[in-house]
Amino acid sequence: MVHERRDDLRGAFVGTVPTSWSIVETGYFNGDGKGDILWRDTSGNTAIWFMNGVTPTGASLGAVSTDWTIQGLNAD
Repeated sequence: MVHERRDDLRGAFVGTVPTSWSIVETGYFNGDGKGDILWRDTSGNTAIWFMNGVTPTGASLGAVSTDWTIQGLNAD
């Protein structure tokens, strides 16, 4: 597994997110070895930020019923 250097990210700012959104999971979703962020809002809208340092490239995953939960990456 490749790990990013953290010392070059101090003081970085990637933007403001409305309070209706929460981070539900982080991980290496696209396999590039850089930490990515999975978001979900209170209505079920789901999105992912593929990160390159402090630069996100976003992708909407659509709305998922709030009856559904997001399973962790290491879940059995």
